[in-house]
Amino acid sequence: MIIAIDFDNTIANTTNYPEIGGPVKGALAGIRELHSKGHYIILWTCREDAALDDAYLWLYAHNVCHAFKTYNRNHPDLTEQYGNDSRKIGADIYIDDKAVGCPKVDGVVDWDSILRYIEGLE
Repeated sequence: MIIAIDFDNTIANTTNYPEIGGPVKGALAGIRELHSKGHYIILWTCREDAALDDAYLWLYAHNVCHAFKTYNRNHPDLTEQYGNDSRKIGADIYIDDKAVGCPKVDGVVDWDSILRYIEGLE
């Protein structure tokens, strides 16, 4: 599956944007699990320029940047199919703390619930 994952308060705790806090509980292990199952993972974030570079460096420092195939870009098959790389990222699943119905604990994504949901789809 193509899985688009937001950064702030989904992967990393962010209370004072653009500063980046520690990881959201379960996010790093969850990303590693999704990657190990062969899912195509996209970092899907509003961050651009230096703020996006900071997110990349944070992911690198936490040893998960390899799990992301691309950042704010569509899967190449979708780009070819539609003839463009739309700003709207195409995915089978979107994981985002702002999504309606996204399970949360203390205001951040509940990765245990997310992984159980995805496992039911696999």
